[in-house]
Amino acid sequence: MHYENQQHASGSGPKYRIAGLVRVRRAEVSAFCQARELSKQGVLLITGLSFAPGERIDIGFSETLTLPGTILGTCGAKVTVVFTKVIDPSRVIAAIASGRHRGRPRSERARVNLIAVMVGAAGQRTVRVLDLSIDGMRIAHDGNLHAGDEFEIALEGAPARQATVRWVKRNIAGLSLSAAPSTEAKAN
Repeated sequence: MHYENQQHASGSGPKYRIAGLVRVRRAEVSAFCQARELSKQGVLLITGLSFAPGERIDIGFSETLTLPGTILGTCGAKVTVVFTKVIDPSRVIAAIASGRHRGRPRSERARVNLIAVMVGAAGQRTVRVLDLSIDGMRIAHDGNLHAGDEFEIALEGAPARQATVRWVKRNIAGLSLSAAPSTEAKAN
């Protein structure tokens, strides 16, 4: 997750511009969203999900850091969340950074059984996604992938992301995924 300190004229204190994915949980459902700004009072999310003002959610910034919040409002893909308690943003950023594993963030994985379409030099293929995290996935494939292969992959209803094969064992492969496409970049 990337961040940069910005002082806003609103008097609400510093806001940190962050670029990363967070896991949002509500009721029995969880999904990944982009986090854009973090302050002591809340966070700005970018998502295609629908939220209602007053809705309670939990935001997972890392495997070990989840903060409860309430939806303050929405405007298109932008969702403003107010934390239940005032937080120290620098501690949140430090907790995110301390969750790194071998220089990479160690993301929470969800076991899934989904179909994805990958498009690369070998054409278009369908694969089964076995687990999914913010920055990677484990897939079952036809046995023709090799470490270092690069291609685009998309889950149904989600934008394609650039993927790189990190490891292969028989017909199972581990992929690292590029950062999620920017909603703002698509609008321009």
